[in-house]
Amino acid sequence: MGLLDWLTGRGGRRREWDIRVEKRGRGGPIFYLEGERRIPFDFELGGTVGGFIYAPAAATWDAEYPWAIGRRSEILDRVAQEFIRREFRGYVYEFERGRDDIIVVRRDA
Repeated sequence: MGLLDWLTGRGGRRREWDIRVEKRGRGGPIFYLEGERRIPFDFELGGTVGGFIYAPAAATWDAEYPWAIGRRSEILDRVAQEFIRREFRGYVYEFERGRDDIIVVRRDA
C-alpha cells in the first residue's frame, strides 16, 4: 500500500462504501456511495463551529432509500467520520440538539 492509498483510506481491503465531497465555495454536496447507489447530503463551513452536515430526514429515509432501511445511523456516522477524516482532522461531530438531520462539526475540546 502506498502513502497516498494510506492517507485516503483506500489501501488494503477495499471498502464497500465511500463518500464524494464536491466543494463549492463554503459548502457543497456530499454523496454517500455504495456501488451504484447514493444518498445526497450537504455541508456548509463556518459559523462558530467548523461547519454543518445536513442529512436526509429520518421521517422519509426508508421510503427514499429502501436499500438502506435500518442503517441510517450507521450511514450518518460513516459520512461524518469520513468527512472529518478528509477535511477536518482534529474535529469531532455531534447532532444539533433536538435535531436528527443536522450534524455539527466542531473542534475537539
